[in-house]
Amino acid sequence: MSKVIFSIEYSATPKGYWKTDYAEFPDAVKIAWECDTIVEYDLSEIPFEYAVKEFIADCKRSDQIIGHNTYFELSVVKAQILRTLGEGFYEVFGVGEALDKSKRVDLMHNAMKWTDARAQNGRLKAPSLDDLFSRCYPNEKYENRLIAVKRCYDYLQSNGILSK
Repeated sequence: MSKVIFSIEYSATPKGYWKTDYAEFPDAVKIAWECDTIVEYDLSEIPFEYAVKEFIADCKRSDQIIGHNTYFELSVVKAQILRTLGEGFYEVFGVGEALDKSKRVDLMHNAMKWTDARAQNGRLKAPSLDDLFSRCYPNEKYENRLIAVKRCYDYLQSNGILSK
């Protein structure tokens, strides 16, 4: 089974729905993924179009797309595609198919109960990548988000925590 493990860093917290509110969504500032090799782009140095074409191509070839918060992060990418490259690009490059929900493995949602991260009111909350990583590796810190996501995936997979 082929997979893409990815991490997207963005400029602000998105609000609204990516498909209708894409003009208001933040920009992706870094995009990193591992398929056959690790690819990492700082989007202040590389055009978004170049980076996203590679990312989408790797996602098309993969059976799984694995990330910490797949819905949120991929919404940022899809909104930026619509805002900067247009609906034509979205359709021609098959973005919807490449990033289809059925291919996604969301570590944050899969590990919510296991991490037992709690809000101030005591309710269960979605774990941040920091919460998840520190639960998987209590005595370590990470410097690279992509490597942290990959290591968390490997840990959750090998310990039977992932449902997909």
